[in-house]
Amino acid sequence: MSYTVHANKLPVLKEALLEYREAYAQVLQDALRRLDKAFQAFVRRVKQRKGKAGFLMFKPIQRHRSFTSPQSGLKLLPDGHIQLSKIGELRVFGHRELAGKIKTLKIKKDSAGGRVVLVDSRGTSQMRSLCS
Repeated sequence: MSYTVHANKLPVLKEALLEYREAYAQVLQDALRRLDKAFQAFVRRVKQRKGKAGFLMFKPIQRHRSFTSPQSGLKLLPDGHIQLSKIGELRVFGHRELAGKIKTLKIKKDSAGGRVVLVDSRGTSQMRSLCS
């Protein structure tokens, strides 16, 4: 089954399950794209038959270190905060002003705490640290 088949089932899942209703459809679609990419890579390795293809392993929710939110639900505030609808306000540290309209937001958890990666309409990305 491909990404499109699963993406077409998302509205039904969002109606049936409360935890899916609380998430933006675009965030869920991005997770499906990642999953589809992993399956395609696995099938490619099996077809190539170069050594072991490996097993598909699914991470528990505690091991997911990032999520991507394209487009909507993002507002830059003048006081150095980012307002994410359905999540809340995050304080970020950046050394330069953002240029252009923000198209994609990726929040990554790492050993230093966290990072916010913003991609604007020109395709340039800027990384900022999350403040604790």
